[in-house]
Amino acid sequence: MPSALPFQPVVRGGVRAAAGATAAFAAVRVSGWSSGPYPLSAMLAFTPYVLAGAVGVGLAAGLSRDRVALVAAGVSAIALGGAVLPREMAASQPAAGGPELTITTANLLYGKADSRALAEIVARRAPDIVTLQELTDPGVVDLEAAGVFSTVPNRVLGHSGRYDDAGVASRWPVAPLDVGLPSVFRPVAVDVPGYGPLNVVSAHPHPPMNRVVDQQWRDWLAALPGPTGPLAGGIVAGDFNATLDHPQLRRLLDAGWRDAGRERGSGMRPTWHGLPGARLTLDHVLVPPGAAVVAYAIDPLPGSDHRAVTVTLRLPAQRPAG
Repeated sequence: MPSALPFQPVVRGGVRAAAGATAAFAAVRVSGWSSGPYPLSAMLAFTPYVLAGAVGVGLAAGLSRDRVALVAAGVSAIALGGAVLPREMAASQPAAGGPELTITTANLLYGKADSRALAEIVARRAPDIVTLQELTDPGVVDLEAAGVFSTVPNRVLGHSGRYDDAGVASRWPVAPLDVGLPSVFRPVAVDVPGYGPLNVVSAHPHPPMNRVVDQQWRDWLAALPGPTGPLAGGIVAGDFNATLDHPQLRRLLDAGWRDAGRERGSGMRPTWHGLPGARLTLDHVLVPPGAAVVAYAIDPLPGSDHRAVTVTLRLPAQRPAG
């Protein structure tokens, strides 16, 4: 009787190839290599899926008794798990003594999002500030008719139909802010009662879907400063087209920004569903050091391929000098 079935070498070869692929991916992800060729940036967004795949490959390697593949897949799963799973653990928050405010961010998919659904979210979540992306002229008309701006009437919007059109609406007075950022960022100053001007940026760098835009996406995120200087103590909220697996976004965290979802142990909750079977966390609210993240919530937004993200935070007692 033969010791192995004829197809077993083929199966073992496939398992070993898959183990090698996951190991290579894990090496790139853990190393933080940020200058790789397209489509590396797009691929890194799927790190949680590769983690699940590494676990599956490990099980297959065990069943096929391939020790090499088992070790490769096991090491990959441990490395990727160490990078991904901490996002589900809430962090302790500083004892902030400033005012509490709520901010909602939503990508409207070129104005196709259901305006009445967004109005319901705004009414229920009661944000003080709303950042919007992919605004259009007809879309703004629909938002006004639906009552989205009823409680946040002060606004700075760009809605000429361009893909990078982003805007900010606020319960309090708001004014444009010129800090030299690329047009994919919409910075404003919000006059928070009892606190003073709060810098808020609606962010929407284009997704790295081809070689040209991939480099632009890197440059745009590199142009965003840390929570000091021109954006001292501010908030950056929107569709970054990046996950925490992208070194470009992690650089911002290293500079001092804090991701609100990660702070509340919700860093893996998906906010985008634009591809069949794919759910990614592309929308973020970055808060400054000293601010306490009180709550984090995600709501479906019919008509859009994104979900609305709402964050409640307490600002530091003293506004940082910029």
